[in-house]
This record gives sequence, C-alpha cells and structure tokens, in this order.
Amino acid sequence: MHGHMPHPPRHAPPQAVPFGRAKARRIGIAVVFIWFAVGNSGLLLSVTEDDPGARAALLAPWQAPLPAILALVCLALVGIGLLVGFMAALPSVLARCSVSVGPSGLEITEHTKLWRRGRTTRVPWEAVRLAVSREGPFRAGRYTTAMRPVLELFTDRPFEHLPDFATCREAGAGDSRDAYGRPVAPYLLRIGSTTVNREKDVRYVADLAAHYRRDLFHPAPGTTVGAPDLWLLKGWMVEATALVGALFLGMAATFVFAAAA
Repeated sequence: MHGHMPHPPRHAPPQAVPFGRAKARRIGIAVVFIWFAVGNSGLLLSVTEDDPGARAALLAPWQAPLPAILALVCLALVGIGLLVGFMAALPSVLARCSVSVGPSGLEITEHTKLWRRGRTTRVPWEAVRLAVSREGPFRAGRYTTAMRPVLELFTDRPFEHLPDFATCREAGAGDSRDAYGRPVAPYLLRIGSTTVNREKDVRYVADLAAHYRRDLFHPAPGTTVGAPDLWLLKGWMVEATALVGALFLGMAATFVFAAAA
C-alpha cells in the first residue's frame, strides 16, 4: 500500500513509518520463562506428592539435608534470574517502533512502553556517504534463506541502540569502494524486513529517502558495492544459550532435590 502513497513535499515534517515491535524475537524469552515456571513447579509438586520426605524438606528447607538445600537455592537463583530477564525483556517485546524520514535525515524510534523510556537514533543526511536499496539474504529457517528488501546506508559514524530490524557494523572495501579501491565509508547501517509483512515498509522508507536525497543513491563513477551479507539477529545466540543453560540447571537441581530429600 505504501508504494501507492504520494511523496510528501520536501519541506514537510518527517513522515513516520510503523515497523512493529522492537525485539520481537524476545517473545521466546517470555514463552520459555512461563514454560520453565509451570514445568518445574509441576515437577516439584509431583515429587512432593509422592515423597513425604521431599514434602517435609520443601516445607521446612532449613531442616533438609545439605544437598537438598543447595538444590533449592539453585532453583531459587535460576527462577530469580529468569524473572529478571523476563521483566527486562518485556518492555522491548511490547514496544512499537517507527522509522521517520524527512528533509534533515532519518530517525529510528523505539516508543516508550511500561517502565522503559523510548529512544530515538537520528541519522542525519550529512553522515551518509552512499545509500543502496536492494534485496539481501535473511534467515528464513534453520537451513534456508530468503531475499527481502534492505536499505543500506554507508555512514561516517556508528549508530547504536537499534531494534531488530536495523543493524550497524564496520564496513570495509568488500562492502563498498570508490574508484581508488578505498572504502566509501567506515560504517554500514542497514534497515531490513526481518519478517515478510514488513517488506513494503522497508521499500517505502527507501522511497522516502530517495525522495529527499536522491543524490545519495547515485554513487560516483567507479564506485563498487559488494554483495549483501546474511542478516543475523543480534545477540540471539547469547540469549538462547543462557536460556538453555538455565533450563538444564533448573531440571538438574529439581532431580537433585528429589534424590537428596
């Protein structure tokens, strides 16, 4: 639908394009937390129902054997850790984001939600050396990729605190280089459609950017732009490893408690 909308006048205020949730992947954290709480609570209840000693140890842990006490402490620490992670991730899961494009530049905004204040990353046009609108590979499954729209901005400075649909990294000659083989810019800021339903939004943001600064989309003669690399969600491996470790630790502590009590 965006493609059929008229472009705003060049002197108009920035136009905001909705981009969904800031950290949609963190919905998995909430699901795993609930699963862990329900699963381990059920496991503890089943253990205490079948074992009078375990029931007594759970009701009066200070009188339980040392291994059972340590197991309960471990369970409590894992539960508190997951609860803290859940509470920290919840605002970014629920927060909505938008990208605004105007005469002075581009703004990536994560709106205020719950106890987390909103924040805006401003990208002025003077920081952009080259803009490229094309398709890049995104992870579509465990072993498959899909080509989706991406807006690439080669900038002279880094930009941080970005939602999942945007990323910034150092750029080299393999990403873009001028006629003399030098990198066009030291950093690459990418805005992409991490989901299929955001493809039209990325295209519309690119159209708005070209409307205000078409010159950025026309590189100097001799400039070469490399192939886009695979889009990877930031931090997912660390979060997934922490969650899996917490789950295994919680289950192990539950079994130790059952055996020791």
